[in-house]
Amino acid sequence: MKKVKLVGTDITTSALGFGCAQLMRVSSVRLRQQLLNEAYDAGVCHFDVARMYGLGLAEAELGKFARGKRDKLVLATKFGIDLNPKGTSTARLQGMARRLIAMFPALRILARRHTGTLLAPRRYDAAKARSSLETSLRELGTDYVDLFLLHEPTLDDVTNSDVMEFLNDARSQGKIRAYGISGPIHDVVAICRNVPGLASIVQIPNDAITRDIDKLAPYANRAIITYSPFSNALKQVVDRIKIAPRISDRWSKATGKDGMPTDEIAFFLLRYCLQANPSGVVLFSTTKLERLKMLAKTVTEDSSVDSSLRSFLRYVDEEIRTPRH
Repeated sequence: MKKVKLVGTDITTSALGFGCAQLMRVSSVRLRQQLLNEAYDAGVCHFDVARMYGLGLAEAELGKFARGKRDKLVLATKFGIDLNPKGTSTARLQGMARRLIAMFPALRILARRHTGTLLAPRRYDAAKARSSLETSLRELGTDYVDLFLLHEPTLDDVTNSDVMEFLNDARSQGKIRAYGISGPIHDVVAICRNVPGLASIVQIPNDAITRDIDKLAPYANRAIITYSPFSNALKQVVDRIKIAPRISDRWSKATGKDGMPTDEIAFFLLRYCLQANPSGVVLFSTTKLERLKMLAKTVTEDSSVDSSLRSFLRYVDEEIRTPRH
């Protein structure tokens, strides 16, 4: 696995990171731990979580995995979005909910709609950062986190916040190694422009269709982590192929491969993100072991795949990104 040193820090980590937002959707502790260990065995050492992932339970699950190998991992967590008392109570019922969703998949849509009612008002002040960090350290079973990120703040959230003083103190005490922000590109750019000290590390969504990382060009002198390589782009590419089979035909001729199966599309979507952020980290998430193993190969695949990637991106430009009339 390729390693990168995050700009402005002493942190060296894997070019691919595993995002734990979906981790608690996996039906059992055994399978969740197997998934994390498969990522680690594939060379991933960067694991990203947040206080509210898995209704507050994902950090503890990641902490179980980290036992005995903490010094070999880079752990990133986030604060600012947390559960209200109703959400905390609901978290205890997750096991039953997962079993029901497995039996009746349509319930997942209802569960997602319900999530918003379980969250407390967002806070990004020093007091919230302190309490959240203490909880995260306890849940993760560690005395420090490598990255401590504000979770989706807006510029208004941080303009008059006292959080930076706390973050600097926590870093000097060894409780965090570095801090930054994670969120949508428009909010991240606004904070980079107006509160640059808070954004020495930025984490943004990026995929082959939106290419949000290009909007960070004026602020490139910082560590960049990207996420969500599939959630927007994969469906758009698959749907486009369904109504325009010529893309699949052209792809087959260009690569000598038969069609564009979903896993192949996912491979090139992730390959683009790695190419677009060569000195940073690209986070990906999956609940499927076989897909995890396949995606891990995006870093080790030889450079001959890049000509196919160029063809793939050309199709994305022509068929999806360019308005069609």
